[in-house]
Amino acid sequence: MDIINSNTGLTNMTQIRLLIGDFKTQERLRTSQTRETYSRYKNIIYILFVVALIVTGFNYYNLRGQITPLITHLKNVNGNLQKRLTRKNQKSKERMRVAGENAKLLLHLNQKNQELNHFAYIASHDLQEPLRTIKNFIHLYEEEYGDNLNEEAKSYFDFITKASTRMSKLIHGLLLYSKIGSSASFSKNDVNQLIEEAKENLNTLLEERNVIIEVEDLPTIDVYKIEMEQLFQNLIQNAIKFCPGKQPHIKIGYKDLPNEYEFFVSDNGIGMDQKDIQKIFNMFARLHNEKEYAGQGIGLAFCKKIAELHGGKISVESQLNKGTTFYITISKMWSMFKKLQKILLVDDSESDNYIHARKIAKADVTDEIIVKYSGIEALDYLCNKNSEEDYPRPQLIFLDINMPGMNGWEFMEAYDQIEEKMKANVVITMLTTSIADSDKELAMKRSDINAYENKPLTEKKLWNILEKFFPERFVDEE
Repeated sequence: MDIINSNTGLTNMTQIRLLIGDFKTQERLRTSQTRETYSRYKNIIYILFVVALIVTGFNYYNLRGQITPLITHLKNVNGNLQKRLTRKNQKSKERMRVAGENAKLLLHLNQKNQELNHFAYIASHDLQEPLRTIKNFIHLYEEEYGDNLNEEAKSYFDFITKASTRMSKLIHGLLLYSKIGSSASFSKNDVNQLIEEAKENLNTLLEERNVIIEVEDLPTIDVYKIEMEQLFQNLIQNAIKFCPGKQPHIKIGYKDLPNEYEFFVSDNGIGMDQKDIQKIFNMFARLHNEKEYAGQGIGLAFCKKIAELHGGKISVESQLNKGTTFYITISKMWSMFKKLQKILLVDDSESDNYIHARKIAKADVTDEIIVKYSGIEALDYLCNKNSEEDYPRPQLIFLDINMPGMNGWEFMEAYDQIEEKMKANVVITMLTTSIADSDKELAMKRSDINAYENKPLTEKKLWNILEKFFPERFVDEE
């Protein structure tokens, strides 16, 4: 305390107080300056914020003027897309409905074909039986009571007998017509020999009329033997029948055309008017009454069906009182094509697979037809790891687009991942009911899709595909 109360101590204390006062003054000054700086920055920030709000509002106003028409345009585009999508959905539903109806119609057609076969059986048995009964009882009645019948009654019985016989022949003709193509005897045949057999069947008629038949040297071709013999027999018989009062002279020959054989059968008969040419191939078509020329009017209908069975057609040239020439074309494709080992059908429709398999089988262009009902089943078959490397893969695939589970496009995406050796030399044809141009355009853009065809598969479409993609298999074996 003495030191503090001394002069030196008082002086030091005074200096300390002065220093503390200076520190306080400087601190207050710095605090004041800091507050002033903070206030300035706060004002600047407020100003910048206000400016930013003004600029943002200005920009929003400008953008709104630009965006509003764009939003309106997008709304219109969206509305149009919605309408197009609605129409597309409606078309898709319509296609599905049509496809469903087609499937029902095909099933109905198959049922009708079965009914037709059943009718053929009935025609050959049940319908013939009452006719035979009628004729038998008339014959029995005439034997027992014939002496008691006057001429008028005998004429009545004669009319009944003839009508029964004519009805029996018509039924028998329908039966034979329904069986055309069912003989399953498609093979190489010498057409000369077929005509000789037809002449043997008509031997009595040929001798009675002293018929002259000139036959060129004809080829050996693939045909249905029984049906082809029937065709020439019908035409020869027809030529003889319509050559009354003079010796029939018949000429038979052919032309070897690039894609077909054209046979002709000409005669020196009565000919026909041009207006009647179109109707002579119709079933039961007759240009003359029964008294002038006997027959049921089904012979030329037979010939037409047989020609079509062989992928050809029949036509006629004739002049009244100057004779007639029939032309029959037979497709060469069947006799020239070396069969594929396998054809794969991929379609979820059982009826479509049935129809297409029958068309392919009828054309006789493959040793085996494989049917799969989805893209997944087809891929499993193609990627079968248990099969040997040399196991024959299908050379031709018919692929549907619209299938559940995996559609045709999804199948193709997965098919791209298959090893090249497993899909080498495979021809893929899109076979679909789709009528959308986009589907066809997409198919044509893909290098691994070779063709695009609308259902159903016809023999003409099949042969066009084979001719285009397998030309090396069309080989003349002779």
